[in-house]
Amino acid sequence: MTQKAEMLSYALRYAELGWGVIPLRNKDKRPLLQSWAKYQQERADEEQIKRWWEKWPDANIAIVTGQVSGIVVIDVDGPEGLKILQEKGIPNTVVAKTGKGYHYYFKHPGGGTEIRSFTRRFPGLDLRGDGGYVVAPPSVHPLGHRYEWENPPWTSSLAELPAWILQGDEPEQEKEKKEREIREVEQGQKPFTVIPLGIPEGQRNDTLFRFACGLVGKGYDPVLVEAAVKHAAEHCNPPLPK
Repeated sequence: MTQKAEMLSYALRYAELGWGVIPLRNKDKRPLLQSWAKYQQERADEEQIKRWWEKWPDANIAIVTGQVSGIVVIDVDGPEGLKILQEKGIPNTVVAKTGKGYHYYFKHPGGGTEIRSFTRRFPGLDLRGDGGYVVAPPSVHPLGHRYEWENPPWTSSLAELPAWILQGDEPEQEKEKKEREIREVEQGQKPFTVIPLGIPEGQRNDTLFRFACGLVGKGYDPVLVEAAVKHAAEHCNPPLPK
C-alpha cells in the first residue's frame, strides 16, 4: 500500500468513528490548511478528506479533539507524565504511542460542556480538548518514526475522562507559582505584556475586550487574563466597575 493510500485509509477510518480529521504537513505537527477553525465545529466529510489527500498525498493526519469528535486526549510526555498517571490511576482506554510518550483518548462529556486544552498543569501531562488536535497514527514524527496504536479505537472502548485531570489538583509548587503570577498582575506588574492604563470613557469596553482576546489568542492562562483585565479596568479614566 502506498503512503497516500495508507494515510487516506486511516483518515477515512477515523471519520467513520465520528472523529474530525485535518491534514498536517509531512513529518510535521502543523496544519496544511490556512485556517482550520471551521473544523473545530464541524467534521470534514469523506469527499473533502479524499480531496485533501489527493492534493497532499504525504500529509500527516490530525484528529480534532473536543465536542466535534466526542473525545479528549491526555498527552503524556516522558517518564514524568507516566509517573503521574501511575500515581493518579487511569482506566483502560484507547491509547496511541507517540515520539516520547503516549496519547490516552477519553470520551468528551458533551452536553455543551467545554473542556479547555492546557499544558503542564501536571508535570509531563498536557490536555487536548475543545479547539485542539493530536497527531494520529500512522503519521510520521519529525524525528522519523511513526505514531502507532497500542490500544486501537476499533478494538478498544473509550473510557470516561478521569475527574482529577480537571480538578486543578496541581502540585504545590505549581499552585504557588500561579498565585504569585496572579498577585503580580493584580499589583500592576507586567509578566507577559503591557497592560493598557488610563483608557478614556467611550473606549473602555472595546479596548479591554480586544486586550482580553489578544491574550487568550496567545494561549495565556484565563485566570491571568482575567486578573490583567481587572487591573486595566480599575485604572481606566474613569475606572470601569468589575
